[in-house]
Amino acid sequence: MHSKRRLFIILLILAVGLTGCSSFLALPTKNPDLPPNDEPNDMPDAPNFELVGFATLGDGTTGGAGYESITVRTGIELQAAIDAAKNGSNKRIIYVDGQITLENSGFTNWNDKNAQIIIKGKNDATPIKDLSIIGVGENAEFIGIGMNMRRVENIIIQNIKFHHVRMNTGAGDLLGVQGPAKNIWIDHCEFYNEVGDLDGDGIDGRHVDDNGDKDYYDGACDIKYDVQYLTFSWNYVHDSYKAIGVGKNDPTTITFHHNFFENCGSRLPSFRDGFAHVFNNYYKDNWGSAVNSRGGALMRVEGNVFENTRNAIGWYFDEEDPGFWDLGTMGNQYINCTGDQPTESTGLFDPSTLYEYTLHSFDEVKELVPQYAGVGKLQL
Repeated sequence: MHSKRRLFIILLILAVGLTGCSSFLALPTKNPDLPPNDEPNDMPDAPNFELVGFATLGDGTTGGAGYESITVRTGIELQAAIDAAKNGSNKRIIYVDGQITLENSGFTNWNDKNAQIIIKGKNDATPIKDLSIIGVGENAEFIGIGMNMRRVENIIIQNIKFHHVRMNTGAGDLLGVQGPAKNIWIDHCEFYNEVGDLDGDGIDGRHVDDNGDKDYYDGACDIKYDVQYLTFSWNYVHDSYKAIGVGKNDPTTITFHHNFFENCGSRLPSFRDGFAHVFNNYYKDNWGSAVNSRGGALMRVEGNVFENTRNAIGWYFDEEDPGFWDLGTMGNQYINCTGDQPTESTGLFDPSTLYEYTLHSFDEVKELVPQYAGVGKLQL
C-alpha cells in the first residue's frame, strides 16, 4: 500500500512540476499564469454550477451529454438501461423519474448482498463510460437500495436523493465508487440515513460509542481503489453516523466543494491515500469529527465554514500513518466549535496549479450552500 502511495505522489508531483520541498510533503506554489484564488471574489448574481475541480482533468467529464436519452421509473428499468450501456450502447443520458426501491428493482429481502443498482464494466479494459444518470425535478429517489459503480469512466450522477440503505443491503452504502474509475462528477444529490438509538437498546450513539447504532447503516458515499479525477459538489449530506470514506490501498484525487454537511458523526470526508481539495463547504451540527486527513493524504482545506462542529480538521483513527493539510491563505471559519480547529498548515498543496476555481467568502458560503445544495435546484 505504501509503495503505491509513494509512487503516485511522485508521479503527480512530476506532472505539475515540483519547485521545491521542505520538511513536509509539498506541491508547487501557485502558477502565475492562472488568476489568483487565495482571496474570495465578488459573488455573481447566481451561483455557478459548472463543473470545477479534479473531474475537469484527464479526459474531462461530460457524461452522456449530446447523446440519446431514456427515461426510467423503476429499478428494473434503470438496471436494464445501464446494462444496455455495458453491452455496447454507451454514450447516453438516463433520466430517473420516480422512486427506486428494493421491490421495483427485483429484490425481496434487504439482507441481500446483491440488492443494489450496479454500474460495472466488463473488465478493467472495458469500462462503462460516457453515461449520465440524472433525476427529474425532485422525483428521483433511491429508498432502501443503493447504487455502486466499478470500472467506469466519464460518469455524471446528478439531482438524485439516496437514503436509508441498511448495512447488509448490497454494498451497504448509499452510493459507492470503486476503481479502477476516473472522471466522475457527483453533483446536487442528497444523502442521508438516521442517527440516534437505531438498534433500540436505549443508548443514543451520538452521545455514547454504540456500534449497534453506528453500524445500523453504512456510509453515505464510499470511494476506494484507484479512483481518479472525481468532483463531489453541491450535495446535501446529513443525518449519518458515517458519511464519506475515501481511499483504500490506492491513491485518489477528489474535489469537494459547496456541499452542506449537517448532523453527521464522522467522515466529512475521511480521506486516505492521495490528494483532495475541500473548499467552500458548510459544516453544521456535526458531533464527532469532520475533515479527517490520514494515511499519507494531502488535503487543501480552505474557505469552509464549520459551525457547532467538533474536531473540524485533524488526523484521527490512524495512529501510525498521519495525513496533512494546507489551509491556504484564507483559512477556515470556526463558529462555536470544539476540539481541533487548526489555523496552521502541515503540508503544501496548491490546486490552482492544476485547475481554476473561485473562493466565496464565509458569509456567502453560509448563505449559498444551504440554499442551493441538494436536489431540485438545477434547471434541467
